[in-house]
Amino acid sequence: MSRDNMTHKSTGKLETKRLILRPLSMDDLDAVHSWGSNPANTRYMGWGPNNEEQTHVRAYWYFEWRNHCKNELLPAHY
Repeated sequence: MSRDNMTHKSTGKLETKRLILRPLSMDDLDAVHSWGSNPANTRYMGWGPNNEEQTHVRAYWYFEWRNHCKNELLPAHY
């Protein structure tokens, strides 16, 4: 199949009795910051721990990137 015929269809919601996987939303910002500001969680990451402003900047970048890529095929490494 040609790449010209392929489009990214977005990530949907996957739900089981014990788990819900869904795309991030701005409503998740407090939880994302709680995780990303914890030194134990970010010990082996190339970033963090984040302060609140850094979390907001990263979230803004993520949502802008996701909106930009919404109808495009993503590269294989994403």
